[in-house]
Amino acid sequence: MKNNNRKANALIIVILILAVIFIAGMFFGFHTTGQTRNTERAIGGDQAASLADAGLNRAMKVVSAEINSSEAFEPGSPSDRLSVILRYPLPVISGDSNKLNPELGDDLPLDVSILEKEGLKNKFEYTKAQLVADDKDGILEGFVKYAGFEKVKDWDLNVTVEIESAYKITPKSVDGEEYQVPGID
Repeated sequence: MKNNNRKANALIIVILILAVIFIAGMFFGFHTTGQTRNTERAIGGDQAASLADAGLNRAMKVVSAEINSSEAFEPGSPSDRLSVILRYPLPVISGDSNKLNPELGDDLPLDVSILEKEGLKNKFEYTKAQLVADDKDGILEGFVKYAGFEKVKDWDLNVTVEIESAYKITPKSVDGEEYQVPGID
C-alpha cells in the first residue's frame, strides 16, 4: 500500500510540475506574441512618422527653391505663387510687439487675414508628385525604401504649408548713424 501511495504522490508531483511548466510556457508564448504585435505596430508608427518628417524636409526644400525663384517675378507670372504671397505688403496689427529679444528690435505682427480678403491663398498643398519631381538624387524614394525595409510598394504623401502668422522685423532705434547688425559667431 505504501508503494502505491508513493507512486501516486510521485505521479501527482510530476503532473503538477508539468502543469506549472505548461502554464509558464503559455504565459511566455502569449507575452511574446503580444510584444511582437506591439513592436510591429510601433515600427509602423515610427515609419509613418519618419515618412512625414522626410516629406516635411523635402517640402521645405521645395518651398525654399520656390521662394528664391526669380521666375515668380517675371511679367505674366501668376500672382498666387508662394514667393509673391510672402512679399505681399501687409498692415501691422496694433498691439504689443513680440519682444523675444528687445535689444535686437521689435517683431511687429502683421495681419495675414488680408490675404484671404484680397482673394490670395495662404495654404499651399504639395503632392507626392510635386515633392519627388525635382528630387534628382531620389533621396525621398530612397528613404521610403530604407525606412520601409523594402516592403513598402505603394505610398502617398501630401504636405500643406499654411501662412498662419507673419512679422515685420524692425531694428531698435539707434542714436548714432551706425546700426550694428547682430551676427552669429
